[in-house]
Amino acid sequence: MPFLSSFCHKYLENICSFELAIAVYSMGSSKIKYKIVLIPGGPGLSSDYLFPLMAVLTKKFTASILKIEKFNKSAFRDSETFLAHVESHLNKENVSYVLIGHSYGCEIALNLFNRKKLNIAGIILINWIPFGHSERFQKKCDLLIGKAKTHQRTEKGFREYFCKILVLYFYNKKNISRYANLVTSRSYYLKARKIAQRLFAHVHSDMSICTSRIYTIVAKEDMLLCSEDIRWMKKVFLERCLVIRNAGHFLILERPKFITKKILQCTKKMLESQSL
Repeated sequence: MPFLSSFCHKYLENICSFELAIAVYSMGSSKIKYKIVLIPGGPGLSSDYLFPLMAVLTKKFTASILKIEKFNKSAFRDSETFLAHVESHLNKENVSYVLIGHSYGCEIALNLFNRKKLNIAGIILINWIPFGHSERFQKKCDLLIGKAKTHQRTEKGFREYFCKILVLYFYNKKNISRYANLVTSRSYYLKARKIAQRLFAHVHSDMSICTSRIYTIVAKEDMLLCSEDIRWMKKVFLERCLVIRNAGHFLILERPKFITKKILQCTKKMLESQSL
């Protein structure tokens, strides 16, 4: 896949060069086993864009990517079935999880956290879109979905449409074409979108979950957010809300070295607080 062979190789060269020791939590004397699970965004996108981040995390942690696009069709029947399917994919044997979600993956992480069926040490939300708190974004989302209905009737039409929409996701608009392989398939998009809409509705019904174990990292120039969303997150998560400049919705791809360092620092703080 061109995206992995060229872009990710350059990405790894960049993010593996900085000193990890200052950011990574030392687990030498800890009796608790932690496993980091990266949950991709979308729906409609491949999880491969998280591979370089996982490569860095696995230097000190056990980490894996939840490849939602590989799920069986039956997993997308409804939100309850979907979340149960996710839980069944995670190893529950004496492990405490740190969930790192991006975009749509944040909703999955929050719902899993709410269900309390897994031992979750905490979660990191990267460019979470708080749907329940942004009418402007909801209108934008509805507009995009409306356009999608007219363009996604064929696989080719769907991919062309999605590649055009990717322009909205990046702060730097140059070389957008190199991200075309992020797009998966029309069928996966249609299935995952239905689940996404149901998860968005569920998670905001109860924001009394333990926010002290939730960190948020958000790009100030993310076109899918508005200033009201960022103010709300800063109010809810306080110092655990980090606002990053000069990056769009895919800040993981646009500022890889910087964002990876911040993720490692958040993970360190989170796990250190668990040992107190």
